[in-house]
Amino acid sequence: MIATTVALLRAFASDRIAAVLSVLSPVALFTVLGLFYSHLESSGGVNFRVRVVDASGTNDGSRMVAALRAMATSRLSVHMAPSDFVCLAEVRLPEGFSSQSPKLDVISISPMPGVTDAVVQVVRSAYAQAFGHPAGPVAVGVQREDGLLVRSSVCGIAIVFILFAASSLIGRGLGDDAAGLRERVRALGVGSAAYMTARIAAVSVIALGQLLVTLVWANMVFGVTISSPLPVLAAAPVVAVSCGASYVALAAFCGSRARFVAVAPVATMALAALSGAFFPRILMPDAVSRIGMFLFPGWSIDLFNGAIDGSLNVGLVSLLLVWSLACALLSFRLEARRV
Repeated sequence: MIATTVALLRAFASDRIAAVLSVLSPVALFTVLGLFYSHLESSGGVNFRVRVVDASGTNDGSRMVAALRAMATSRLSVHMAPSDFVCLAEVRLPEGFSSQSPKLDVISISPMPGVTDAVVQVVRSAYAQAFGHPAGPVAVGVQREDGLLVRSSVCGIAIVFILFAASSLIGRGLGDDAAGLRERVRALGVGSAAYMTARIAAVSVIALGQLLVTLVWANMVFGVTISSPLPVLAAAPVVAVSCGASYVALAAFCGSRARFVAVAPVATMALAALSGAFFPRILMPDAVSRIGMFLFPGWSIDLFNGAIDGSLNVGLVSLLLVWSLACALLSFRLEARRV
C-alpha cells in the first residue's frame, strides 16, 4: 500500500505546474477573501456613495447641493448625476425646491440596515447648514428599493457554476481526446476550427440554460422582476458564449487534461472573487473592484444586471463578442498546432 501511495504521489507531482497550483489555489482564494473581509473591518471600510439629482433649477437647490457635497467624509462620498458609480442612495431635489418649501426625496437601494437612516440624517444636517434652520423643517420622503444583493447575484452566482460546469465538460473532452476522440474526428474530415467551435457551442448551450433557469428561479422565489425580456434574451447568449469560449481557450492553452483540471478551479475562483460574482463590487475595496472591470465575468455581470433592469449596454455586448472571438481564434490556432 505504501508503495502504491508513493507511486500515486509521484504521478501527481510529475506535472509540477498542476501540483503547485493545486496547493496554492486555497491560498489564492483565501487571500482575495481576506482582503475583502479586512476591508469591511477596517476603519476606512465600505465607501457609501450617494448620488444627488438636482432638478430644482433654483439658487436654494444649488445651496443644498453644495451643503450635501460638503458633508462628504472618508466613508461617505457624494456624486452628482449622472455618475458612473453604483450608489447606495439617491437624493432628489424636485423642481422648485426652496427653503420656503423644503421637500426632497431619498431613494435607497442599500442592503445594509441603518444606511437609509444615516443618509436622511446627512440630508437634514446639510439643510441646517445651508439655510441655518433647525433640522426639523425639511421634509424627506424615503423610498426603499429592496433586492440589490439578490438582483446582482443572479448572474454572478450563475457564472460561478457555469465556469465549474465548463471545467467539468471540457475536462472530460480532453480526456476523450487523449483516448483518441480527436483522431477519430479528424478521420471524418472535421477541421480544428469546426472541432473547437463545436466544443464552444456545447459549453455555451449549457451555460445559457444555467443562466436562464437561475433567472427564472430568482423571479419565482425571490421576486426579481425583469423590466423587459428582450434585453435579457439578447444579453444571455452573449454571456454564455463568452464563458464557453474563454474556457475552451484556457483548455487549449493548458494542453493536457491534468494541467487544465489543476488550473481551471484556480481560474474560476479567482475570476469569481475579483469580478463581483461572490460579492457585489460596491462592497469591495476600490483596488480590487477595479480589477473586476477588466475581467470578462465582470463585463458579463454588468451587462446582465443592466438587461434585468431593461437596458442593453451595446458597448459591453461588443466587448464580450470581441473577447469571445479572440478566445475562439486562439483555441483554433492552438488546436491546429497539435494536429
